[in-house]
Amino acid sequence: MKTFQWTVAIICLLAASITNQAYAHFLWLLPQAEGKNNAAKVQLYFGEAAEPDDPDLLKRLTDIKVWEKTSKGQLETYKLTAGDDSLFITPKPKGAGRAAYGLDHTYGVITRGESQFLLKYYAKAYPQKSQRVWSKIDCSKQLPLEIVPVLKGEEVTLQVNLNGKPLADAELKIIGPKTDSESVTATTNAKGQYQTKLTNGLYSIRAKHVEEKSGEHQGDKYDSVRHYSTLTLPFVALNHNTKTTATEATPAADSKFPQLPDAISSFGAAVSGDYLYVYSGHIGRAHAHSADNLSQKFQRLNLKQPKEWESLPLKTPLQGLAMAPHGNSVYRVGGLSVLNKKEEDSLMESLPTVERFAPEKKTWEAVTPMPTGRSSHDAVFSGDNLYVVGGWTMRKGDESIWQEEMLVLDASQPEAKWKTIKQPFQRRALSAAAHQGKIYAMGGIDDGGDISHEVDIYSPETGKWTKGPELPGSTMNGFGTTAWSMDGNLYVSGMDGDVFQLDQKNNQWKKAGSLATKRFFHRMLPDGNGGLLAIGGASRKGHLKSIEQVKLN
Repeated sequence: MKTFQWTVAIICLLAASITNQAYAHFLWLLPQAEGKNNAAKVQLYFGEAAEPDDPDLLKRLTDIKVWEKTSKGQLETYKLTAGDDSLFITPKPKGAGRAAYGLDHTYGVITRGESQFLLKYYAKAYPQKSQRVWSKIDCSKQLPLEIVPVLKGEEVTLQVNLNGKPLADAELKIIGPKTDSESVTATTNAKGQYQTKLTNGLYSIRAKHVEEKSGEHQGDKYDSVRHYSTLTLPFVALNHNTKTTATEATPAADSKFPQLPDAISSFGAAVSGDYLYVYSGHIGRAHAHSADNLSQKFQRLNLKQPKEWESLPLKTPLQGLAMAPHGNSVYRVGGLSVLNKKEEDSLMESLPTVERFAPEKKTWEAVTPMPTGRSSHDAVFSGDNLYVVGGWTMRKGDESIWQEEMLVLDASQPEAKWKTIKQPFQRRALSAAAHQGKIYAMGGIDDGGDISHEVDIYSPETGKWTKGPELPGSTMNGFGTTAWSMDGNLYVSGMDGDVFQLDQKNNQWKKAGSLATKRFFHRMLPDGNGGLLAIGGASRKGHLKSIEQVKLN
C-alpha cells in the first residue's frame, strides 16, 4: 500500500465454472506490428494479462466489436476473427500506429456466494509508436471507466477517469516486464492519478470500480455492477529530449506531515473529508495515570495543505477512546477519564458518552450514550451502523468488567437505541475494521492477561462470527494494534513495525510494508491521497509525536 493499497486478484482454475472464470479473467487488446505497420493486427486476449490463456474462453466473446479511434477523432468499428490463441482484428493501414483501440462489453450477471453482480469490461490499447499521442486521443465517450496514460520520459502518470471525471481511490493492478511473476497493486490519489516508472516492455494495467446499483440484465437480477477497464502499453524508451503534452500530471504531493503538538498514545483519531482529527490521549511517562497525563487538545490537520494544526473545542480529556468518521462528521465513542492528580491513587472511569463533531459548526452534538461505560475498545462504521467492539469498563477503583457484547447503533436514526451482539471473546487494546461488509476484531489482550493474535469476523448479513487467520509476529505484536480497510484491502499494524495485508485467497497475512519507527497504541489512517499514515503512539523509548507515511510494497 506510495503508500499504496493493492488488491490481490483471484486466479481461478481453468476447469472451474464460467462464474469463476469470468471473475478471474479480463479483456485485453494487444496491437502486433508487422514491418512498417505498427498495428497490422490487434489481438484480443481473455486472461490475467495481455497474453494467451485458455482459447476455449474466447468462444462466447466473438460478437464483441473493437473500435479504432485516431487523434482526429475518427472512429471505425471492426469485427473479430478467431485465431489460434486469440481473437483479432485487422485495422486499415492508414490509421495503424497513430490510433487507440478499444471495446466496451457487458459480460453478464455473475453469482459469487450470495452476491450477484453485473460484470462490465472495457479495454484499450496503443501501438508502440503512439506514445506521443497517448493523452491526445479522448476515449471518454467510448469508455465509461478509462485509464489515460500521460508520458514524461520514462515516467507515466496513469489517470483513471469515471465518466470523464477523475476517480480517486480507484484500484489499480500493473503487470509489467519486471513484475509479471509478482503483481503490483495500488490506488489512485485524490486526483485519480498514480505515477510509476516504465522500462522497456509490455505493461498490462487494469482498474476496478464497483457501482452499488441494482437492476436486471437479460432476466437475471443483480445487486451491484463491477467495472473493469484494462490498458495495454507496449513501451520503448525514447530520447530524453522527447517533448510531452501540456496535460502532464503534477508531481505527487509531499508525504511529510507536521508533528503532533503532543507526544501521545491511546488517543482518538479519524479522517473525515480533507482533515485528520486527533482527540486527547495519554501523555507523559508510560503507566503514569493522572489528570495531568491526559492531553488537553482536540485538533485537526488539513491533509491537502498540511502546514499547521488547527485547535478545536475539547470536551472531556480522555484516553483509550475510539473515533470513527461518518459522512462529514466524526464520532467520539467512550474512553477513559482519569480523575486523580499526580501522586494520588489512580481513580479512573470508563465513560458511556458518545458525541458527534459537526465540522461546519465546530461543535459537539450529543448521541445516544452506550448502555455502560467502555474504554480500551475500538469503533467503526459500516454504512450507517456504528459498531463498538471489545474493551472493558473501569469503575473508579472497583474491579473492571470485561465487555462480552459488541454494540451497534444506526446513526441514520435520530433517536436510535443501541443493540447488543454477543462476542465470542473478551479482549481490550484490540483493533477493529469494517472490511468488505464485515467487522474484523484483531488482537488485543484477554481477561486472563494473555496477548491475543486472534482475528474474529462478524457478518451483519448472517449474524454469525467466524475466525480469520491469526496475526503474525512476536507475542507483543497483537497488543495495541491498529487497522484500516481501504480500496478492498485490509491492513494491520503492530508493535513489531511491520504492516500486514490480509490475503483472503490463501487465508493468511502477508507483509505489505514496514514503519521506520516501531510503535503501538497508534493509529493507522488514510492520508487522503491513496496511502496510509501511522500517527503517534508509543515506542520502547516513549510516546511519539511523529506522523509517518506508511511505505508499502
